[in-house]
Amino acid sequence: MRILNSNTYVCFYAGWSAGIEPFVTLAHYDIPQELVDRYGAWLSAEVRRDFGYLADVCFAVFGDRVKHWATFNEPNVAVTKGYMLGTYPPGRCSPPYGSCAQGNSDAEPYVATHNVVMAHATAVEIYKRKYQVRTPTRSCWFFSRRSLHPVLFWAN
Repeated sequence: MRILNSNTYVCFYAGWSAGIEPFVTLAHYDIPQELVDRYGAWLSAEVRRDFGYLADVCFAVFGDRVKHWATFNEPNVAVTKGYMLGTYPPGRCSPPYGSCAQGNSDAEPYVATHNVVMAHATAVEIYKRKYQVRTPTRSCWFFSRRSLHPVLFWAN
């Protein structure tokens, strides 16, 4: 599969038809393999800076058409299945939860959760500082309906 640059995606999404009100999710379970290889993705605090960059680019390019932003889709599922059970990328776990090649199911879900929450806070801070206007805008993350975790929202 050919690797596409960010301009390809910008051109694709710039073609939204009039009358469609988009709801955009910045992260939906996966993360670029490059960030996993470089510093462990959600296991490193460095991911906050890169997620902030992604959010900043999306807000700048699509902000005139997007009024509803979600930072993460079901972060509880992504962290649990990616860093405890190992059934979602990056597939990290340890016994008794699974038998992955790498991972520590007792510690990594907490580290990843912390960095996801902090990345969410980074995106919110960037939005409020650089892009928020007087019109009400809400951002949230979507949790699985089976989840007992609260949904985190921010608004004006």
